[in-house]
Amino acid sequence: MKQQIYEADSKGLEKALSVLQRGGIIVFPTDTVYGIGCDAEDNKAIARIFKVKGRKRTKPLIMFLSHKKLIPDYASKITKMRKRIYERFSPSAMTFIMQAKRNVPSGLLSKEETISIRIPDNNFCKKLLMQFKKPLATTSANISGEKPSVRYKSIDLNVDVIIRDDSILSGIPSTVIDLSRYPFILRRKGSISIFTIERYIPTRVRIDKSIVFNVLFVCTGNSCRSPIAEGILRKELKERGLKNISVSSCGICAGDGYPSTKEAVLAAKERGYDIQMHRSRCINREIVDNSDVIFCMESLHKKEVCKSLPGCEDRVFLLSELYGKYKEIDDPIGGGLIVYRKVTREMERYVRRIADELQLRNI
Repeated sequence: MKQQIYEADSKGLEKALSVLQRGGIIVFPTDTVYGIGCDAEDNKAIARIFKVKGRKRTKPLIMFLSHKKLIPDYASKITKMRKRIYERFSPSAMTFIMQAKRNVPSGLLSKEETISIRIPDNNFCKKLLMQFKKPLATTSANISGEKPSVRYKSIDLNVDVIIRDDSILSGIPSTVIDLSRYPFILRRKGSISIFTIERYIPTRVRIDKSIVFNVLFVCTGNSCRSPIAEGILRKELKERGLKNISVSSCGICAGDGYPSTKEAVLAAKERGYDIQMHRSRCINREIVDNSDVIFCMESLHKKEVCKSLPGCEDRVFLLSELYGKYKEIDDPIGGGLIVYRKVTREMERYVRRIADELQLRNI
């Protein structure tokens, strides 16, 4: 079949359904990135997707379903807690890995006998799934190893039809949560954070060792409190052998490129933390967006962080919060070395608690 391009409208929907019903493969917009898909029960079409993408058969495709009520048709061992998660996050940009039933097509079945399921939150996808009345086997519309596509013009795949709509894609892949294991494991980061997920379960979400987890400390000028906290955590992580955690800091009123204050460098050095090479930077949306958890020294800092990226509130905390307190860290700027020493010692216990938490989450 010759490749054709249609808008994500009623005509495009009709064409996509026609292609799927004939055993073809399509590219279509989702709530995250462009996807490539076919009839989940058509093994020949599934094999073609693997070939088109250059994807290894050891990496199964994802099943798109029209409604969460269909999940038990393909997944087994559904406990109350697992159901609570997929009930709350369907539809959404979250993919659930679950133990598979025997009727799951081989192209969607992992060697651990799990299946990845998502209920997309996109109007075109919803209409497509509802009218097709069968699951889709899907993955991102790109050559394996390359970046997912958010513009239809960048898609260079041998498919039968492309449904285009660049306006609604977030560009952020779905969060992948492994519900087949317990405690649950974050297998891929996405727009939904582990802290949002944990609002609905009584246990911590573990972090897959392949994931780089980004920790950010925030103060005012990024010249004393946040760089000291960064230095403390770096040392703690090194001593614990935690290599998949990245640490950085910034300030809400910082200039870019300035060193820490002399008192901060000395107070940190006395406790075994080297922050001499630190250079300040001012907070921006990109820094916040790339951070998986953010620790602030004061409530004002929390407010400014959340203002820079609405929706990030679930992953922003005061430094003391994991210690069970809601205490602000006083700004030592303008004080003598004694004040800096006191602040450094105070932050130590809070940052070590953060290191404990990160160690517990690693698998």
